[in-house]
Amino acid sequence: MELLHKMAKHNNFATFKKAFIEEFGIGKWLAILAIMDSINHGKYDQLMQMCCDLYSSISSARIGIDDLKGDRKFAAIVEARQLAMFFLMTYSPLTLEAIGGLFNKDHSTVHWAKSVIPTRIEHKSLLIPIDVYFEANQMAQKILGGE
Repeated sequence: MELLHKMAKHNNFATFKKAFIEEFGIGKWLAILAIMDSINHGKYDQLMQMCCDLYSSISSARIGIDDLKGDRKFAAIVEARQLAMFFLMTYSPLTLEAIGGLFNKDHSTVHWAKSVIPTRIEHKSLLIPIDVYFEANQMAQKILGGE
């Protein structure tokens, strides 16, 4: 309960992190981060699966989470990966590095997705229909708690 009171005093994550480490040590901080990551990881997998399902519907092959984490350059896989990264950047607190780690990719790949998806939306050049994108966007908000 004491910890919750300390958390409530901080409206800034960096300030909270510093105060927590000063009081409890880096080991406990890392343990809490690991717990939070395992709790949130299910949501991220759910979001990735939603993107896989969207693009499997327009592809001749079934796309899975392993495909998003792999190196295949098939257009539907690449765009599904980029869309999942874009949603994670938009609706999760994860850094570019952390998002890249979920996909076994570098942060620069995530940065590219951050620019390419809005451009494709603007030019209506996504592989999925634009109305399907908007439905997926609403679902991503719900999955990641953005709404």
